[in-house]
Amino acid sequence: MTEATKDEEQLHDEADEIRKETADGAPEVAEHDRIAELEQQLEEAKSKALYAAADTQNVRRRLEQELQQATSYAAAGFARDMLAIKDHLDRALAAVSDDLRADKTAAQFSERSRPKDVDRPVKRACSYNVWRVLTPPPQDIPLALCDARSFGPEDLVESDSIFDVTDGPEWSFESWLVKFNPRHRWVYFSDMDLGDALIFKTNDSDRAYAHNVPHSAFDDPSCPKGVPTRSSIEMRAIGYWFE
Repeated sequence: MTEATKDEEQLHDEADEIRKETADGAPEVAEHDRIAELEQQLEEAKSKALYAAADTQNVRRRLEQELQQATSYAAAGFARDMLAIKDHLDRALAAVSDDLRADKTAAQFSERSRPKDVDRPVKRACSYNVWRVLTPPPQDIPLALCDARSFGPEDLVESDSIFDVTDGPEWSFESWLVKFNPRHRWVYFSDMDLGDALIFKTNDSDRAYAHNVPHSAFDDPSCPKGVPTRSSIEMRAIGYWFE
């Protein structure tokens, strides 16, 4: 600290002492000094508030910029990942013919179940359903079958059949749903005996023949009241034609 600075501080202190001594004998001067002190404190408080507001504004802007950058990066990363997945799916679907794409579940079942002792290629595979009732007639919820000659490929919609297994994971496979068409001809057997069975085709790899037979159970309003709820069992089978 220089001598000049010391002198200035000493003069400042002496001036404060003189002002205090003067204020003791002059209330007006004391009140004026108190007001000046309060005004100075107010100005200091305003300055601190302005600095705090400026800091808060800077922090808010910085956070907004970081959020915008993070959002843009995340969106770009998500889009990049989706494009990669779409590219893989497009290549996979391009490698599969239209017929196989529609019947891939049946093709998988056929390949998995084909006889292992036959080396010849499979020329044709047909999936069949054998369905029979376990309760006596009449059936309150019979099984209806659609005549394969009354519908076309445009009536079929690919869907997922999902099975909820108790104490096990869900499993699913791709199947068909049938859109309504007034051309469809549906038939059903209302009084099946325990010894009766329905055998119908659910898939045929050879499109020269009927592709499948849509089927669905329904509530029969003509069934008498009080009959046992229909119980049934079915079995799947696959027929193979080899080269």
